[in-house]
Order: sequence, then structure tokens, then C-alpha cells
Amino acid sequence: MKTDYTYERRVACYDCLGNHLISPVRVLDYFQQSSHEQSEALGVGQSFLTSHGLSWVLIKYHVDFDDYPACDDRVTVMTDAKAVKSFFSQRRFALFNAGGELLIDAKTQWAMLDRKTGEMLRLEQVPENDVYGVTGNPYPYRFPKIKRLGDHTFSDTVKVQIGDIDFNGHVNHVNYFNWALMPVAARLAAGERVKTLDIYFKQQAFLEDTLTVRGVMLDENTLRADIVRDEEIICENKIVLA
Repeated sequence: MKTDYTYERRVACYDCLGNHLISPVRVLDYFQQSSHEQSEALGVGQSFLTSHGLSWVLIKYHVDFDDYPACDDRVTVMTDAKAVKSFFSQRRFALFNAGGELLIDAKTQWAMLDRKTGEMLRLEQVPENDVYGVTGNPYPYRFPKIKRLGDHTFSDTVKVQIGDIDFNGHVNHVNYFNWALMPVAARLAAGERVKTLDIYFKQQAFLEDTLTVRGVMLDENTLRADIVRDEEIICENKIVLA
């Protein structure tokens, strides 16, 4: 059974930084859209989830940015379900240029929540998940560990605004990556690039929450950052610049 889904698009000008290359943050938007479209095509999209009181939440994200497309480049975005079993699903994302060359590759792990209880469900409890064609497959991905953040040299606060919220009613996961980049924002604006990204999501944040971004450079190019709410870790980030 075919388990992947692809769509083509042109890189929009508003998705690019001053170097005319796509922002690494916007890449995650493209990936999210591909999984949304695949689920809709399979009949297990947002209407199905809402009517059954379910939602998917992202647990782990690893991205390798080998190269970046430029403004107006034609790209292909791909997502591929890899495993749907027990409490977790794993999914790959990839972005290719017009010649079929792999530019950006990502591995992710997800859980399904009961919206009323906030508890994770065993994915076998939702038989419709069989449509992905990978139910029971072994997990193909192992994710690198992120060491606990010790002392930090950067700290700033953000207030969650309505534009940060997605249709599940919590902060969209892409925004956490955007906030985690705050300590190196000037370097990105000057043309440096993200090489790898690891995010572990611990909790959800909601409208009007006040969050703190704490970061430290572990070496010249490696940023370790946490996003916290009242000392509760919302997500942990490790970002390596090229």
C-alpha cells in the first residue's frame, strides 16, 4: 500500500529571509500542511478528529537542513507514515527541489489525545488509523537525546497571541521553533543557516500564556534552549547552525 503523500508548490516571498532563502521555520509549516492534506485525503482529517474528540500532538522532531530553496523555487513536499502502533506514530517529512534532489529531511513522533481527558490513547483503539497502511509497523526512528539545560545566558519572555494558536486550540508547534531561535535571530538575519534541529515537546501552551525562552550556546554553533511556563518545561530545543 502506498503510504506517502506529496504536493508541489512555489516558495512564497513571505516565507523567505533576507538572503532570499526559505526560513527554516516556514519549512515546518510546509511539512505540517502535507500531513494535514494526507489525513484529509484518507478521510481521517480535522472533521473526523473533531467529531471523535481526538487530536494529534507532536512529541519529537528531528530535522536535517542540507540545503535551502530560494524564493519562487518550485519544490515538492513529501510525508510518509512509518508506524502507527501502541501510543506513538512516526512520520517522515522531506522537501525536494525541482530536480528531485533532497534538500531537507525530517523525522517525527506523534501521539493521539482524547480531548476531554487529555490522555494519550493506544492507536489501536481508533481503527480508522488503519488507513495509513502501517499499523503495527516497528518504529524506524530513534531520536537523539537532549541534555538538560543548565545555566543559561539568554532569557526573554513571549505572550501567546491569537496568531500563535492552531485549530486544536493550543500553540502551533512551529511557533516554539520560532521562539527558540531568538538567541540566534541576528545571526540568521545576517545569512547564517540552521543545520539541524531537535525538539522534544513536553506540555502544551495556550492563549495568553506567558512563556520564557532560556538559551545558551554550548559551542560556537550549537544553541540549547528551553521554553518554560512558570518553571514547567514546555519544550526542549537543540539547534545547530551551519
